[in-house]
Amino acid sequence: MISTIGFIGLGAMGEPMCKNLAKGSGKKVLAYDLASEPLERLVAEGVQKGEDALQVARESDVLFLSLPSGQHVKSLMLGEDGIASELKQGATVVDLSTPP
Repeated sequence: MISTIGFIGLGAMGEPMCKNLAKGSGKKVLAYDLASEPLERLVAEGVQKGEDALQVARESDVLFLSLPSGQHVKSLMLGEDGIASELKQGATVVDLSTPP
């Protein structure tokens, strides 16, 4: 059962997709981005602001990533402070990022 949708990466593609999930899913949407501006706009649309990527990963049943490249995804998931080990058991990760 999906109770929380996470979204990391709120650039030109990620912000509108996150907004649509918040408006149409009926689920809690928790988002994070390095830039504060898109987060603030999405909070006005009902998205909850994540403290950091780790918190979003820990709380999400489905996690969307919309990052600039595959290298960014690899670093976020498997880097020194990678989030892969923090995902809930059975969580689904959807990579929407631009290929390398």
